[in-house]
Amino acid sequence: MMGLLTGKVALITGAARGIGKAIALKFAEEGADIAFTDLVIDEEHGGLETEREIQAKGVKAKGYAGNAANFEETGALVNKINEDFGHIDILVNNAGITKDGLMLKMTEQQWDAVINVNLKSAFNFIHAITPIMMHQKGGSIINMASVVGIHGNAGQCNYAASKAGLIALAKSIGQEIGRRGIRANAIAPGFIDTAMTQALPDDIRKEHVMRVLYEDNHIIIVYKESGEIVQGDKTGDRPLSETVKEWIKAKYNKPGNVFLGVVHRLDRPVSGLVVFGKTSKATSRLSKMFRDGNIHKTYWAIVQGCPKASSAELTDWIVRNERINKSFAYNHEVEGAKKAILDYKVLSRGENYSLLEVNLKTGRHHQIRCQLSTIGCPIRGDLKYGARRSNPDGSISLLSHKIEFEHPVSHKAISVVSPLPDDKLWKALAGDVE
Repeated sequence: MMGLLTGKVALITGAARGIGKAIALKFAEEGADIAFTDLVIDEEHGGLETEREIQAKGVKAKGYAGNAANFEETGALVNKINEDFGHIDILVNNAGITKDGLMLKMTEQQWDAVINVNLKSAFNFIHAITPIMMHQKGGSIINMASVVGIHGNAGQCNYAASKAGLIALAKSIGQEIGRRGIRANAIAPGFIDTAMTQALPDDIRKEHVMRVLYEDNHIIIVYKESGEIVQGDKTGDRPLSETVKEWIKAKYNKPGNVFLGVVHRLDRPVSGLVVFGKTSKATSRLSKMFRDGNIHKTYWAIVQGCPKASSAELTDWIVRNERINKSFAYNHEVEGAKKAILDYKVLSRGENYSLLEVNLKTGRHHQIRCQLSTIGCPIRGDLKYGARRSNPDGSISLLSHKIEFEHPVSHKAISVVSPLPDDKLWKALAGDVE
């Protein structure tokens, strides 16, 4: 079966792993023969494995070791690849590194290293390959830039400058050689989970990595990590709502402020699904739906021990103590209390913990945490409500697992299920659920 790139030869820089490898594999699936470069091509750094994976697609593939930032070495390498493959139709300038730091603390070596690998390497390869493509009367040059090159990013002035340079470079060479049948484009992806980004500090990764589980013109549903706050509070910590705004701004290249409406919240140590409104109309309608109980949320909770009944409805009267930010449950009505109702069922049992499915019938402060603690089954890691020990990451094992509702604008049925937290016990107990 013919692919879109059958008969083409693609040269991809920095492709032993990460984005470059993914591009190479996709191009190979479309029939392109692949030449790829990296600083080292061996088993330890993944280059030989990548070569075999590409060849398994049924195309010719070869990895070439070389320093992309070296002008003369790059020229010789491009000529070698042209000899080996007979022609080069596509160049993807993907080679890149990060050496982050605030401007006042950044060294000249940090600046030069990033500019040389990320930007100068693109110049080197374009300079070497242009005569080949001009002789062929056609070709395509693709620079892998970044949204950081469009919007900037504190602590990454070198990286941002290099990526902005790749965008401007593509525009300029397009004007120079476009009339010769050579296209030049830049692609500016957002944050992608690769070996390079995995080396970043956790706080930076959390600011950029976000799992969007549903999105349309009116609403967006994302996964909240434990420890994140949904909306800004007195701590001054960066809220999830701001991260979502930046994600939307970058994805759609919006020049001005982004509207995002907060329609409900999850406690800070809780993980799972959070719904936001992308328009004022959707936000207003979603807020009313939450108030009126027209949005069905299902929670999963890992609790100590196991309830006596495999399923039950719990009814208590809850009083909130705002001074210590804790709620207390009573089995009878007391002054200032609000009636709280939930039902649960046991999904699976382990040696020390059980997995429960919980459905709220009312929405009270810390309701699930408080009521499960009252029956002697505090949520794992929830020291405030009687857990024996904390979780290593400070979370509690409570997950906003599933959300179902009628779309506030289109009226279609929406049902979204959350991924599980990256935790062995979660996976073990959930694995027993049919």
